[in-house]
Amino acid sequence: MKTNVLELLKETEMSKKSREQSEIIYKQLDIDSSYLMGRWFEGIQLGKFNISVQASGGHYCNPRKTLFDLSQYESMELAVYKADNSNFFRDVDFFEGFNRIDELKERFEGTVFGAVPIDLINDFIDYLKTL
Repeated sequence: MKTNVLELLKETEMSKKSREQSEIIYKQLDIDSSYLMGRWFEGIQLGKFNISVQASGGHYCNPRKTLFDLSQYESMELAVYKADNSNFFRDVDFFEGFNRIDELKERFEGTVFGAVPIDLINDFIDYLKTL
């Protein structure tokens, strides 16, 4: 069965608390918080790797807003870590067996992959599950 990353994303408790407090302030100031407010999802463990998939006004995603309906995102930010969360995994060539590696490499910013289409993230997760 094909992965749907949107079903795997869980907002961290710290992010929820921060967002709730920020919303109060933004409402008082009559500011559209979707462009300003950050949000952070928990990492996803996949064998030897953890991945971070993020989407908010503070991440490389499209649209670059904090949306509550995650299905409205066309793309999200992706980072790959060693399983112990010690370091970003920067050796993109390690994933040469991934059939869409060229598309992923185009989005590499040095530590994260920016604005990665959801279907590409899903395929990459399925690939990591095979390692």
